[in-house]
Amino acid sequence: MLKKILNEAQFNLEIRTTGPLLIRSGQASISGPDMTPVRTFRNNEWQVYIPGSSLKGVIRSHSEKIARTLRNDVCCDPFAKVNEPGTFCGEKFKNKKFSTEEVYSRSCAICRLFGSTEFIGRVSIGDAYLSGPPAKREFRDGVGIDRLTGGPKDKAKFELEAVSPGASFQADVLLRNFECWQLGLLLTVVQDFADGLVRLGGGRSRGFGGVTASVPNLVLHQFGAPSNHGANEIWGMGRYLNDKSYGTDPKDLLTLPTELTWQRRGIRSSASVAHDGVHAVREAGLSAFVQRIESWPAEQGAKTR
Repeated sequence: MLKKILNEAQFNLEIRTTGPLLIRSGQASISGPDMTPVRTFRNNEWQVYIPGSSLKGVIRSHSEKIARTLRNDVCCDPFAKVNEPGTFCGEKFKNKKFSTEEVYSRSCAICRLFGSTEFIGRVSIGDAYLSGPPAKREFRDGVGIDRLTGGPKDKAKFELEAVSPGASFQADVLLRNFECWQLGLLLTVVQDFADGLVRLGGGRSRGFGGVTASVPNLVLHQFGAPSNHGANEIWGMGRYLNDKSYGTDPKDLLTLPTELTWQRRGIRSSASVAHDGVHAVREAGLSAFVQRIESWPAEQGAKTR
């Protein structure tokens, strides 16, 4: 991708469980529950946490659903065969000589943001660690159901351990060299978390994984901003490049209803957006996302499924 930094958006994603949460460790145990939460050794003790890979997978999946809701042919299909319409972006460019500009410009909307096997994505999501008191745990019994009788299956009992409601986690999210619509999409996914529309972990169809999320503040970094950069503007990658070499829009910017306070910090200019201002950034970014998806080139999309 770019060999220089143009802009960054950084925020803490605060997650709170509203129901039992189980992200399985995948480790077999001789005694104890059959399913246990994943843990890490931190602050001199073993603590439950939410892996960044799990968070990114759920956020990517939900982002794809949002994009497909607006237009069904803007996301690639990881299971499509090579040379079929909608071939996964990682396979489409495999063993072919394309410049990074061509790979990015010909990638689908979701791979542009989250990456593929051919280039790194724009967003980095860290592990979510406990940000409050130690998480309480609860044990639940489960049993397999006989599909013929509808009753419990003999010898199919199992036990699982889950994180109780009320546990708080926090993860660092960094978006670098982004287009404005990408920032809008990420913040829209966070809003769906806040509304309880996105669940985490296993057992989601059985009531597990209920969470809520929020972004208390957003920090923006812009590098080498020209003198004509407006105090109430957020520039995306396309505005900085001012051309279409990466398939970006030269008018890639967000205009906010209030001015931001930009402060010089070394080679970058930084502005902090409080919780109320994050809403304005999300609404402006969502509008940019909808417009971008509606104008997405058909040849860069995927087959309808």
